[in-house]
Amino acid sequence: MNKITVYGVLFLMLMALGCSSSTEPGSEQGEIINTTGINAEMGSSTVLIPESTVESGMTEADPESGRYSFSADVLNSSNISLKTGEILLIAGVGLGRITSVQESNGQVNVQTGFASINEAFKEADIEWERSFEFTPDLVEKAVFEFEGEEFYSHSLVDGVFQWDISSGPYSGSASIQPKGDSATIKVSLSKQAGNTGVAFTAESTIRQINNYTNLEIRDHKTRKFQFVNPNMGGDVELKLAAAGGGLDQNIGIGPLTMLKIPFTIGPIPVVLAVKVRTVARVEVIGNSSAVAETKFSYSGRAGISYDGTNVTTDYDTAIANPNHLGGTGDLAAFIGVNVDAQWGFAAPEVELQMFGNSVVPYLRPEFFIRANLSWGPVCQRLSAEYQVKSGLDVRFLGVASVTIFENNIVPLKDWKAYSPQGCADKIVDSNLLYFPNL
Repeated sequence: MNKITVYGVLFLMLMALGCSSSTEPGSEQGEIINTTGINAEMGSSTVLIPESTVESGMTEADPESGRYSFSADVLNSSNISLKTGEILLIAGVGLGRITSVQESNGQVNVQTGFASINEAFKEADIEWERSFEFTPDLVEKAVFEFEGEEFYSHSLVDGVFQWDISSGPYSGSASIQPKGDSATIKVSLSKQAGNTGVAFTAESTIRQINNYTNLEIRDHKTRKFQFVNPNMGGDVELKLAAAGGGLDQNIGIGPLTMLKIPFTIGPIPVVLAVKVRTVARVEVIGNSSAVAETKFSYSGRAGISYDGTNVTTDYDTAIANPNHLGGTGDLAAFIGVNVDAQWGFAAPEVELQMFGNSVVPYLRPEFFIRANLSWGPVCQRLSAEYQVKSGLDVRFLGVASVTIFENNIVPLKDWKAYSPQGCADKIVDSNLLYFPNL
């Protein structure tokens, strides 16, 4: 277990601000919720719009902007009144602090701002454990993003969903073959200009997605949050080939959102999104060339926890010790011409959303391959790298900060080969590829 303790007066001040709330516990008991996955008492200043009222009386909902409209008659018949400053929890829809209430033409129009989950609940035990298989009805809704543009259309050939797109000089493709308890994913990124070009490919088989989540709130303070994939695993093969191709920094495909699985825990809307992400860097100019390939196999438990003060990583020895199944590569260039080709792949990347807030923006294994040639002294390097990372945005849990805490659940492991032998002692690794923070 790795522990990351956040020190400093500033952070303590933020904790004090974020874990407190204008929803102060009063003598009046909040509404009790006790159903599958949740046992909770709402704050005394939290107003719950139950599912029945949502169905009969909500006429407009825009959770992203925090605007909602209701039938005044339905609210009155349900004995629900809304006031500025209260926390509004709309079952299965949204959560926010009311900033304005206006009634016009029989409609009650409400504007809300951000509210953390600990402001809404005085006490809460929220827990679920779920498994999700890769089925055609889920995969057919996948969204492919490339160079900031989303692509929804796809072809279906022999049970394989395929996307083919292009943007500028690069073309990209992806395919997903759902197999129930696993899925085979292929992605490629290429550029061709006359006799020069680059091609990156990745193929991976990943297991079904399992998720365990646990959230505890005591006296309007988050005391525990845990998010775990107890059975992360799969196989990965990465390949790169470049003959010329020029200079491109931080290009890539993704995210390819494979699955987006919505469900509810009591009144709380939850979304688990499963994604594929890639990144690449190319410095292969003139008549230079680079080829490389490598394979991995991995399996184990990976997750993240928060106790109100500390962020703790959760993993087992299996996930920390993947099998690197070898690799090969070769580079060529005129004297003095550096060559660098790198390719990164991450899947499955799992995101957790609650009330539309990305609480865990990513939990993912990351894989990299690199072929590099430098001069002074001459040194040819081939490397493969692996790590498991996660982000946690604690603002929704009650910390008055929008900072995403990024955690190396499994620190970077690498496998390197050098030619000639001993040149590694005379050079410094630099410009290593990485997935940018979200």
